[in-house]
Amino acid sequence: CRMDAVCLLQVVKLLWSSDPAKERLRKFVQHNYEREASRGLRDHATFDKKWEDAEPHESFRNALWQHLHVKLAAHPFVCETIPAILGRGCGVLSFNKRDRELVFKLDDPPASFDADEEEEELALDYATGEITSSTGRGVLCALYDDVRELVRDEGNTVSMSKLVAKRGFGNLAKYDGKEASWRIYDQGCGIWRLPNTECEPHALLSHFASRIFKPVEKLAVFLGEGFNWVTGSF
Repeated sequence: CRMDAVCLLQVVKLLWSSDPAKERLRKFVQHNYEREASRGLRDHATFDKKWEDAEPHESFRNALWQHLHVKLAAHPFVCETIPAILGRGCGVLSFNKRDRELVFKLDDPPASFDADEEEEELALDYATGEITSSTGRGVLCALYDDVRELVRDEGNTVSMSKLVAKRGFGNLAKYDGKEASWRIYDQGCGIWRLPNTECEPHALLSHFASRIFKPVEKLAVFLGEGFNWVTGSF
């Protein structure tokens, strides 16, 4: 098992503090952890002491239940796509699907422990595709930005070029007129190198475009067939 044994014990006690749960966990540790990885929990006396000493804080209990609700009940757009869009290395802590917007909170660590600090809520407006913050930080993400124009122009080359350029494709690849070839930025070496294969620039562009269109596609599935994302109406 990859999860730290003591961490697993704390989570199990947080969720189910009963004796049957304790004994099931004891058997699980015995069968799934090598002695070195068990951090002593294969020993019955050590296991009992760790179990008795584990006193989960109420705030952690509530946060964990919220996480479980999101993981078990939320659509993939909520628990997978939104964190990927925002790119903040965190998940969705809670959400409320309303008629015209999705309101949610992230499990970001607090910027400070000031009790008066305003708790941030984010809202995704279905019509505009914009994610905004309750703390007045403006538009954090615009899903439909230039995508609607591309669809209305029936995917022509000019609109596609504008879209990928605006979204930052130039940070990954640039055309070298002297070499009559694309150059790809190698983050490991910090250089603009020539492609390893003829298909590499096209594959890179395809992946980049997919990252733009996939969130819109996932949102459309999340809202159902009655929603037209091109017009922003139901």
